[in-house]
Amino acid sequence: MIIIRQELVRLLRQTNDLHAKRLCLSYAEQALEWCRPAVDEELLEASLSYISAARDALEGRADISVVAQARAAYFRARGDGSSVAEQVAWLAALAVAATWQREMEAAGIVVPQRTVPSVTDVAKDCQAVVARFADFSELAESLPVSDDASVVKWEVARWQMLRVIETAPLPE
Repeated sequence: MIIIRQELVRLLRQTNDLHAKRLCLSYAEQALEWCRPAVDEELLEASLSYISAARDALEGRADISVVAQARAAYFRARGDGSSVAEQVAWLAALAVAATWQREMEAAGIVVPQRTVPSVTDVAKDCQAVVARFADFSELAESLPVSDDASVVKWEVARWQMLRVIETAPLPE
């Protein structure tokens, strides 16, 4: 039997740095889309814009100042972090931290932290958030529907594993 979540972790540990960063942003973006009904439009837009700015910087289309501006807009929209919407939107901040934490620290945008979230951290948190907060009628279009959180986590992990494979760079 293939244990999807374990195999996903194994694959993620083998990805190169750039691929892992791209996956972080992709995972958070997709989780936000699956949880769209739980997030008000302003916070959703700020979250997706934050991810987009991080992706643009990663791909060389923008610099860290664009990420800083998107971060400020995200935190203005986010509030105190107590609502369901803010818990879902936190995935954007987690993915961007996994992608840009050290660079944001060097630029004085954020306070230095001991650790940086990994692509595995982002994947697991996305699984948990989707299982807890997604609108299952919305999920039906892209994932098999279940009210069992462990089944939803498995389906999200399966989607994430396929994403690793779909986006894997050619070996050098």
